[in-house]
Amino acid sequence: MSFRPKNRHPKLEAEEHPEDLCRKCGLCCHAKVVVGDEVFLMDDHCPYLDPATNLCTIYERRHKLNPQCLTVEQGIKLRAFPAGCPYVAGLGGYKPPRTDWTFRDIELARKRELEKQRP
Repeated sequence: MSFRPKNRHPKLEAEEHPEDLCRKCGLCCHAKVVVGDEVFLMDDHCPYLDPATNLCTIYERRHKLNPQCLTVEQGIKLRAFPAGCPYVAGLGGYKPPRTDWTFRDIELARKRELEKQRP
């Protein structure tokens, strides 16, 4: 069963190969820290991303060799795409991962999540 976002982008419906929308920035291949509803984009990237070209070195087999590699739909759902990415352009309510963070921001987000869980 594949994820179909409620506000699915019309370009994803129309494109036979939605990967064609990719600008090859490589940012969606970076690690993310998720704390509650906050997503923080890290500097570390997938070991299969070639940082010189921003291309996947195992692209055709990426989902088999790297189970953490996301489909476009999963990336939208998990907020993996940065602001300005064509995959999320025009998606109302889409909140991109934070790129302007400090470790203190992550700590504060964790504290907020803990506060929400207290009775």
